[in-house]
Amino acid sequence: MSFFVRLDLELKDHEGSTALWLAVQYITVSSDQSVNPFDDVPIVNGTSFDENSFAARLIKRGSNTDAPDTITGNCLLQRAAGAGNEAASLFLATHGAKVNHKNKWGETPLHTACRHGLPNLTTELLQQGANPNLQTQEPIHAPKGSPPTSPSSSTYLQTPLHMAIAYNHPDVVTVILEQKANALHATNNLQIIPDFSLRDSREQTVLALALWTGMHIIAAQLLGSGASINDTMSDGQTLLHMAIRRQDSKSALFLLEHQADINIRTQDGETALQLAIRNQLPLVVDAICTRGADMSVTDEQGNPPLWIALENDLEDIASTLVRHGCDATFWGIGPSGCLQTLLHRAIDENKEQVACFLIRSGCDVNSPRKPGPNGEGEEEARDGQTPLHLAASWGLEEVVQCLLEFGANVNAQDAEGRTPIHVAISNQHRVIIQLMISHPEIRLNVRDRQGMTPFACAMTFKNNKAAEAILKREPGAAEQVDNKGRNFLHVAVQNSDIESVLFLISVQANVNSRVQDASKLTPLHLAVQAGSEIIVRNLLLAGAKVNELTKHRQTALHLAAQQDLPTICSVLLENGVDFGAADENGNNALHLAVMHGRLNNIRCLLTECNVDAEALNLR
Repeated sequence: MSFFVRLDLELKDHEGSTALWLAVQYITVSSDQSVNPFDDVPIVNGTSFDENSFAARLIKRGSNTDAPDTITGNCLLQRAAGAGNEAASLFLATHGAKVNHKNKWGETPLHTACRHGLPNLTTELLQQGANPNLQTQEPIHAPKGSPPTSPSSSTYLQTPLHMAIAYNHPDVVTVILEQKANALHATNNLQIIPDFSLRDSREQTVLALALWTGMHIIAAQLLGSGASINDTMSDGQTLLHMAIRRQDSKSALFLLEHQADINIRTQDGETALQLAIRNQLPLVVDAICTRGADMSVTDEQGNPPLWIALENDLEDIASTLVRHGCDATFWGIGPSGCLQTLLHRAIDENKEQVACFLIRSGCDVNSPRKPGPNGEGEEEARDGQTPLHLAASWGLEEVVQCLLEFGANVNAQDAEGRTPIHVAISNQHRVIIQLMISHPEIRLNVRDRQGMTPFACAMTFKNNKAAEAILKREPGAAEQVDNKGRNFLHVAVQNSDIESVLFLISVQANVNSRVQDASKLTPLHLAVQAGSEIIVRNLLLAGAKVNELTKHRQTALHLAAQQDLPTICSVLLENGVDFGAADENGNNALHLAVMHGRLNNIRCLLTECNVDAEALNLR
């Protein structure tokens, strides 16, 4: 009697391998028949196993084509693919192996084929109905001390296409893309169309992954196969936003060339243009502008793109914006809600380089700030100060020079009637004053609302250098008179301002000019009236005529004699005054001294000159 024992084909050896695994694996170890106990035909150039091979016969007898590994869950097909044995993998795939079997990490044989770059196996699996949209699972942390078994990547939720891109297998990517095109027209309903919108655990679509790994040719193929270029992440970012934030100019430019939407904003309201500026990507800024981006959109603080660039010292980007027609003036909200230009702001914040850039870029150089839409704004909104006034006030020499070069109105008047040179003089900015005086179109006779010319302003602020410079340009400036008919020498004498008197004398002011009013007094007459001996002396030294008469035919001595000014009487006598001169009433100086009871003057006149004490007046 004979006993037949049924062999268990699933028994595993000490390495956990079944007979079928050994059969499919061994055949590739050697092509030498003498060491091949299974009499298989050797594998040459990846041809399939013979149907009479030991492996094929095992399968016919019911050997399990999957036989998952107990530790990893990898089936035979995955093990063969993982070992790079495409021939063995193809054999199993065509002999009933489950094409959608999942290992411990949710990887299918298609994932394994894509990870290891096996295009033929990928093609076969897809034709066998492998699902290209299955995603890997979050890795389960193995107990301490267990062998490393999980894939090296910490990323999960990957589709097979993610794997092919992540491991840089463009030939496998091409297979999947071709399969998608074929599946759309296929009669074989086994084939599943790949979904390009699936995301891995890092929220990356296959298009995103291709971009971030620098595989732009594949990215272009994906777009050609229907991948969406404007998908947004859960945080509202598009691929374009992400490329810019990564400072990946190449990917950003790629997306722009493929018509990515430049108008989608981030959740923070930022445009692609604002992001590109903040991330200092000049080529990307240029490309976005070329595609017609709105360059007037402001950020949360109300800053337009041009200001963002300039504030961050990005002149190359600012130049790009201007070249594309960006408004260099840009009216926005200023102090207290008034409206101001970028130039006003740059000057106010002492940003000279920014201001000069704006001026050279053709911004409005003459407009003052103005009230807001509902009349907002305090003094700034109504002071009428042009950029040149502001720059002169702050002492910004480069800005003033730039403004003058680019046509700013040097004679513009603010709400107080002051021109920029009035402002520069009152703020004592020497270089700016000189720049303005040298301007061919400056008018130095313009008066402010107080009637002051620039020269008057210089005299008021004791700015002798400015006054001198004005006189060189406008020699008659010192003779300009105020609404009382007085010139600067008259005012200085009346105020006993010796410093100004000496200055005016030094610049050859006319020491004999008369006040243009009814009195017609000379500076010497005024000095005597003011009782200033030192000014009298200096006027006489400078050539003041000692015998000039008032309208009542009185000399300076007559005027001195009426006041208690014996010293001045002496000075005048020393300088040859006509002590015998009689006024319209026939009075000489002695008559007037006696009439006013000026004993000191009488003593001086009687002892220091030969005045006729017996002379009679008209009375």
